[in-house]
Amino acid sequence: MEQQQNISIRVTIADRSYQLNINPADEEVVRLAANKLNEKTLIYKKRYPGKDTQDILALASLQFVSMLIETEKNELAGLEGGIDAINRQLENYLQQSNVNI
Repeated sequence: MEQQQNISIRVTIADRSYQLNINPADEEVVRLAANKLNEKTLIYKKRYPGKDTQDILALASLQFVSMLIETEKNELAGLEGGIDAINRQLENYLQQSNVNI
């Protein structure tokens, strides 16, 4: 299987341009992420006038990472619920089959 070569893209975050070498499959996500970060920094710039760019980026990053952690917690809870359901089904099956554990 042939590996795709990285491509070079340029994204702008908080009025600063960055040259990135990424897998072509990741381009859309990276561009969307940069756009979301720019949207959030604009909101924080309006909310906290006078704050420097580093503070604004720190606040935006904190919000996004908090959202990521919450999403991971929810996914884990969903997986645990699924595993519990499978365990109950297995226990019911074993009881109906008169199998002793």
